[in-house]
Amino acid sequence: MAIKGYRKRNFPFFLEKTGLWFNPSRNVILLFLQKSRAFFCTISTILQLISIFGTGYNKKTLQETAFFGMVGILISTQLLHYRFSQPGIWRLFELLDNFQADHKQEWQKAIFEEESKKAWKVVDNYWKTLMVYCAFYLFLPIFLDFIIGNIWPSLPDLRVPVPLQGFVDFTGRRSVVNFFLSLLGSTWALFSIMGHIGVECTTYLAIIYTRVEMKIISVKIGMVSDLLASRPNHPSNPAALRDPASHHQRLLSILDQMNEIFGLPIVVQNVFFSVCFCVAMYSVSVVESMEDLMPALQNLYSMSCCMGIVCYLCVEGESLETQNNNILSGLYDLPWYQESVTFRRQLNIMIRQSSTPFVINFHQRSHLNVNTFMQIINTAYSYFMMLKSTT
Repeated sequence: MAIKGYRKRNFPFFLEKTGLWFNPSRNVILLFLQKSRAFFCTISTILQLISIFGTGYNKKTLQETAFFGMVGILISTQLLHYRFSQPGIWRLFELLDNFQADHKQEWQKAIFEEESKKAWKVVDNYWKTLMVYCAFYLFLPIFLDFIIGNIWPSLPDLRVPVPLQGFVDFTGRRSVVNFFLSLLGSTWALFSIMGHIGVECTTYLAIIYTRVEMKIISVKIGMVSDLLASRPNHPSNPAALRDPASHHQRLLSILDQMNEIFGLPIVVQNVFFSVCFCVAMYSVSVVESMEDLMPALQNLYSMSCCMGIVCYLCVEGESLETQNNNILSGLYDLPWYQESVTFRRQLNIMIRQSSTPFVINFHQRSHLNVNTFMQIINTAYSYFMMLKSTT
């Protein structure tokens, strides 16, 4: 049973929508638009940094838009990495697609479908949450202030700080240039957020579908254990463990692929999110008037979204280790002592392979687990205290 959004013909659509798929064989025009979006995001990130530091650095600009700058650098770096990792991404989901094609029995399809629906529900909710943020924070105030403000000039400002705010402040209040600069910055933020959704959700989906396969392997091992226990005096069955062993061996290639694709972006993300959380905490801590309240609330909301997805990814990443321990426990419980040499060899290989931590990492650094999330928070707090001491 093909699950919506999982089969190869659907995943490119998700990756294209979030700016992570650059496949010329699908559509040359679409490829041009994808590259243009990546170029636009990169240039806008540079302009955002210039708007903070090149237009006269002060506490106000840091408080208002530094968070956008840090996230922009992060997303641009990740987009560049994914641009040159297209074959690996396609190979990963081909492996997962082949696993789905091998699910012939109803219990396998049931496990897969249940987990897949939960995963895509999380993706949909995260997408909707950030799109609502873009609509009501980034775009709606710009249009309302420009339209209503030009009809009733005496109306107080309805605007909130947006990317490129350093340039916007040099233009006339409610002028056309002011409007288009604000719109340009908000469009860049929208594309960056879509890229962020693509990066986080692609990692999340790969973890979920890998965990599904590990759960199926655990069930298969349990079936082998029940079979052997129910027939204590049966002749040796060397083929009993062949299917779980083959399934497990192919699963290890997925871990290698995930480390290659997601390892570096996760390391970069952990460093930059520490800085982002630091900037957001600084913005909240320096609120002195109602004028400072909106930037603080925006940074607090953005920090909550980022912290939520990072925490969720770390928890799901650690669930791979937990599921791997379940496989290892099931292997140790197998009554192997009456089995053939072939069976014991397969069992020994699986135990050795399962004894290695099944975790996404980059050269054994920055493991995707809860301990890493706590390190991110501690680092962000250290940066925050250092920044507070210098201002």
